[in-house]
Amino acid sequence: MLKFLHPWMGAACLAFVFSMTAPKEVVAVQVLVFDDPAYVDTESAAPGAEADNIAAAIEALGHTVTLQPLADDLVTQDLTPFHVVVIPELVKAGFDLNQAPVEGNLRNFVEGGGRLIVNGDVNDLSVLNGVFEFGVSHGNVDVATTTGPALNDTLFQTGPADLLDNATVETLAIDALPGDAIPVYANGNDASVVLFPYGNGEVVFLGWDWWNSNPPNLNGLDGGWHAVLALALKPIDLQLSITADTAAPVVGQTIEFDVEVVNSNIWIATGVTVTTVLPPNLNLADGTVSQGVCAVDIHPEGTTLLCLLGTLDISAQIHIVANVEAPSDGNIEVTSTVESQQIEVDEDNNTASVSFIASLDADADGVADAGDNCPNVANADQADADGDDVGDGRAKA
Repeated sequence: MLKFLHPWMGAACLAFVFSMTAPKEVVAVQVLVFDDPAYVDTESAAPGAEADNIAAAIEALGHTVTLQPLADDLVTQDLTPFHVVVIPELVKAGFDLNQAPVEGNLRNFVEGGGRLIVNGDVNDLSVLNGVFEFGVSHGNVDVATTTGPALNDTLFQTGPADLLDNATVETLAIDALPGDAIPVYANGNDASVVLFPYGNGEVVFLGWDWWNSNPPNLNGLDGGWHAVLALALKPIDLQLSITADTAAPVVGQTIEFDVEVVNSNIWIATGVTVTTVLPPNLNLADGTVSQGVCAVDIHPEGTTLLCLLGTLDISAQIHIVANVEAPSDGNIEVTSTVESQQIEVDEDNNTASVSFIASLDADADGVADAGDNCPNVANADQADADGDDVGDGRAKA
């Protein structure tokens, strides 16, 4: 039961035990890799070309890579078909935004929910500071790093404990990071993996450049970095559904809603949240959640139920009990939406709603007045012994 201790606090009980009934499906992420030889190394003899190496590592994870060979095209290219944009180590040059004003397109991509991965080099500050205005500073190089306390709150929570210094790992100075940035792997004031929230998306800084890593996982450098890249590209297809125990409620009736979230992919989803919005003519009375905690916000526009489910392997359920109050127009719609920290490959099944019209019921017998054969006297059984369409409890003319 959700004990609403405060308008934004709740506690959860009721646990379920689940078993897998079908194999999970692996879904490829669509990745655009910046590959302009004026900026990144695409030409060195193998295994030195870092842009080629990280593209090969992404393909080895089963994802689809599209190369973008010109910075000028990155200014206007439609990025919406891609889940992730990767800018490898800018070993040749940083972005001159006067020459290639990529900032608007990249900002819009991330702000709209995309993920940008940037590799470590002092020139990459032209992305972090020039494009996104984070104001970060370069840290020390050749630094091995370990996980910090923030790891379990990020998409890297199942990552390796340590990341090796793979021949020039670059870092960012933690004391110069913006307040909402999350240093995930660090050593003192040096962070080799940093998450920057930005709008509905995020920028991921990975301090290694993928030098000498090709072919991936086969005698090339690793040191935990391939696992971190895999986590940064985790694909998820969470599917949400909502059902109600009635399709034709009446005023004063209690309605029970069931919201279910299913994770059909091979990856565990982290940071899973479900937001359910009830209209003003529904009064939240009770509820349970199979995992995590829920908080309630009651406002003039209705009630918002925010459930923090945390890590989701297979599925989770939220059970909501609400009372129908006298509606102004009779229309009732309840909508739920699920989000996670992973790359969502199909957002169309992340939101669901159920709607119906609540009818008046003057005698509170559970039968709407419009279809009640005795609307002023409670007769839920609608008994009509003489078959005249007038209920037995109603005075005959």
